[in-house]
Amino acid sequence: MSRFLSIIILLSFCLPSFAQTQFEPLVSSYNSVKDWQNKDNWKAINKTVSTLGYPSQRDIITIPTSSKLSTFYINFDLDKISTQMSFNYRKALKFDLGHNGRATFIFYQQTPSGITFNVSGALNVVGDLTLSGSQTTMLVDGQVATSGNLNFTSSAFKFTIGENGHVLVNKSFNATNGGTSTIHNYGNFHILGNFNSSQGDSYYVYKNATLNIDGALITTGGGGSDYYIYGDLSVEEDYTRIGGDEMTIYEDGFVRINGNVFSQNGGGGVFFISGDLYVQQSMTLRGGEKITIDDNGLFELRGDLYLSCSNDLIVHYKGQFIFPDESQCIILDDQCYESSSNLKLCERIEAADLPIELSYFYGTQEEDGNLLQWQTLTEINCSHYNIEYSDDNRNWTFIGRVQGQGNVNTTTNYSYLDSTAAGDYYRLVQFDFDGKSTVYGPVIFNDPNEQLNVSLYPNIVSAGSIITIVVDGSTANDAVIATLISSNGQVIKEKVLSVNIEGGYVTSFKIPEIKSKGLSFIKVFNSKNNIFFKVLIQ
Repeated sequence: MSRFLSIIILLSFCLPSFAQTQFEPLVSSYNSVKDWQNKDNWKAINKTVSTLGYPSQRDIITIPTSSKLSTFYINFDLDKISTQMSFNYRKALKFDLGHNGRATFIFYQQTPSGITFNVSGALNVVGDLTLSGSQTTMLVDGQVATSGNLNFTSSAFKFTIGENGHVLVNKSFNATNGGTSTIHNYGNFHILGNFNSSQGDSYYVYKNATLNIDGALITTGGGGSDYYIYGDLSVEEDYTRIGGDEMTIYEDGFVRINGNVFSQNGGGGVFFISGDLYVQQSMTLRGGEKITIDDNGLFELRGDLYLSCSNDLIVHYKGQFIFPDESQCIILDDQCYESSSNLKLCERIEAADLPIELSYFYGTQEEDGNLLQWQTLTEINCSHYNIEYSDDNRNWTFIGRVQGQGNVNTTTNYSYLDSTAAGDYYRLVQFDFDGKSTVYGPVIFNDPNEQLNVSLYPNIVSAGSIITIVVDGSTANDAVIATLISSNGQVIKEKVLSVNIEGGYVTSFKIPEIKSKGLSFIKVFNSKNNIFFKVLIQ
């Protein structure tokens, strides 16, 4: 890989300005140096005839419209002959670089329809790679690196990065094609510049795949691109949505926007979150957006939220919506009618500061009923706790109340016994003195699956901060353990979460004061289950 990248870096400073000879290939396959140097396999098509009789040095390979070839296949290390050749074709063709193939080319802008790029080896592109013809197909199961931009400038292109595929674009990716195109990413796609998408395109980042954008993610045209994230998407700068974009983050999906999110052109569009979405800076919504946070979803906004009342948001969340204390929810309009869902969302967010620091909440089956126990480390304006039960985790019934401690900075232990053993699910509803409430749980009794289910939040933390861990399905006589592991596999901390608890509970895990920052993992496990979570330590 180091040689692959070093060629690109070197050649980006020494682009050739002329070529000696144009050669037309007469055969479709070149499997060795011998095949390439066979003069019978080439035709010189300009007056300056190379003394070698085959393409080398700064020569140009040209596929004219009159060519009978439908495929140009390389399956050896062409860089041993030259890393300064150019490639130009004027008809529909399949450019095929086999597993043993390695080549470096300057590509002329390609305009014919029906072009296919199939790269299983290593392709270095000096300058831009621009594919302009309609119905262009590019499949990368090897390595592709461009020292310039990667441009798709027509509609209905298909770009697939396989599980073994690595694509590095040293400048920007531009899909300015009018839409109806698709990218399927099963491997690794790294863009050092911006990712520019046009209206109606669809982008898939599958499980274990990564899309890293060092610049901004920008939707151009009329908006309306679709992003389906099963793996990891990272954007270092802003995400600008030009109306109508839809981003779906599936359960294992992880999306991090280090800049701001701007919804423009009147707003609109969809966020459906079953995985994790982090926005490091502010979020501006112009109205009409739909935001759904599913049961397992997590949406953490680190900066301010700006809302317009020109059109109501539609927000549903069963999962976690984390909004730091220091952030603000700001209405952009001078006036906002009282029943506006946008205004009510602001009010709800501003009231979301947690009044207690919960250490754990769990339940055990006793001879005389279901026993609920919880512990708080601090309480601020804590009036009381309501205990509720449910048979389906949807419809809840009040069964009891426990008085809170008001304001304390010391550990407090609580318990409540449901002697009727009425429910399979229990939760706490904590109330402030002013009537505001926060829900914790649920914990689960009689889990029919006997499967350990775990969720945790937040996933972006600093050293010394606390992560909340929710565990369902623990069993008697079996320990549940959490381990913090660095990206290089070193165990940083291990904590026993429970030893003999049956059912579900909520507990905490404190990130130790460590010097190493970045991506780490938390492994939660018992004798039958291993569950991993990504955690970013800042």
